[in-house]
Amino acid sequence: MMDNEKRISGLCKEGFYGLDCSSPCDTNCEGGCNRNGGHCTRCKSGFFGSTCICHANCEGGCDNTNGDCTNCKVGYWGINHCQQSCPANCAGNTCRRDDGRCDACPDEWHGMFCNMSCTPGCGQCDQDSGSCNACADNLIFPECTDCVDGYFGSAPTCSMCSGTCDNNTPCNKTTGHCDECPPGKKGDSCNEECSGGQYGPSRCSLPCGQCEDGQQCHPVTGHCVRCQPGVYPPLCDETCDDNTYGQNCSESCGQCKGGQPCNTATGSCTTGCEPGYTGELCNDKCQPGFYGEGCSKACGYCQVNTTCHHQDGHCLAGCVSGFAEPLCLQVQVKQESWVVPVVGSLAAALLITIGVVAIMCWCRRSREDIAENDQRVAPPVEPESTQGRDRPSSASPISDADTTVYEIIDKDDAEKMHVQENTYESPHPYSNDDADRALYMQLSPPASDDASKVNIELS
Repeated sequence: MMDNEKRISGLCKEGFYGLDCSSPCDTNCEGGCNRNGGHCTRCKSGFFGSTCICHANCEGGCDNTNGDCTNCKVGYWGINHCQQSCPANCAGNTCRRDDGRCDACPDEWHGMFCNMSCTPGCGQCDQDSGSCNACADNLIFPECTDCVDGYFGSAPTCSMCSGTCDNNTPCNKTTGHCDECPPGKKGDSCNEECSGGQYGPSRCSLPCGQCEDGQQCHPVTGHCVRCQPGVYPPLCDETCDDNTYGQNCSESCGQCKGGQPCNTATGSCTTGCEPGYTGELCNDKCQPGFYGEGCSKACGYCQVNTTCHHQDGHCLAGCVSGFAEPLCLQVQVKQESWVVPVVGSLAAALLITIGVVAIMCWCRRSREDIAENDQRVAPPVEPESTQGRDRPSSASPISDADTTVYEIIDKDDAEKMHVQENTYESPHPYSNDDADRALYMQLSPPASDDASKVNIELS
């Protein structure tokens, strides 16, 4: 029944073909198809061929007379059947149907078929000439090869500098490192603070001073919180001078020997102390009763409850009675005031006597010479009155007539003379104790040279 319905007088019903007219014609056929092969009698608009099928790349159908595509699908070109693929770099995968030239290129390509790359740093280049219309991010237009300040690297990628360079200058555009760091900073990117006893500009090129306990100085100024003893703040790099020492050079040196400076850290005198001073710092005067180098000399017999000068030993308030200033170590021997005039008179008389004797000797000698000359002329005649008597010896220098009187200083007279005051040194001075001193004053002048020396001065 079905088959009979598809047949019409030996022909298949429109839309079917085949021996039993069971096969439907292609949907693109118009007016049926051939019973034997199913070829369309004619095609609907936009289709072509015996089977009314356009080429697969056609878009919107094709001419039903010659099969040429009305339009090409995206990515294809060709005048007839759009059988060619567009170049791979065409923007949007579209190209002109007639010659396959790209309608547009992506930013990094140029040329008719977008087959030439733009300069790496171009953000966009002219499709025909390839010149940059814009640069990639952080590149300098129009060359688009160098990074802008604050970035480093090479086109097309520039990276931001890290850290802060000196005076906010940009980092090196090739390495990304700072050419110079701000004072107090170090490292390639100047993001590390000075350490290890260094400070200052040019990546901490200056050494810290002598900070207390080796502490790090300020990374920019170099100042120490506290200095080691013996140097000046704030940099702690200058040694104390002007006879100062200690923390911040605030202490004055003691009395170092020869005016030499003391140790700038401890204040000790390396050359010893000046006479009259003692102690490690040489700023302590000798204890009362002592003076001189190393305070090793004992004072003399100074007034009671007083002492001597700590340097030269002279008694500041004078000596006790019986001792001579300034050191009060020599005992005074009192002598009578009449000694000087009496001794002077005796000396004058002695000189006169010696002069008289000398004149008399000279006169006698002259007479003897005259007598000797007379004897050569005539023999001497001995006077009668002298016969039988002993002649005076010719060796006698003084005749009976030539006499003089000599004054003899009696020993008793010498004892009556007043003797000048003089002193003698005691090799063993006593302390200023009143009892010792009184006992010492009762002693008579020493009997031997080993005990003391007594000198009598006559003038």
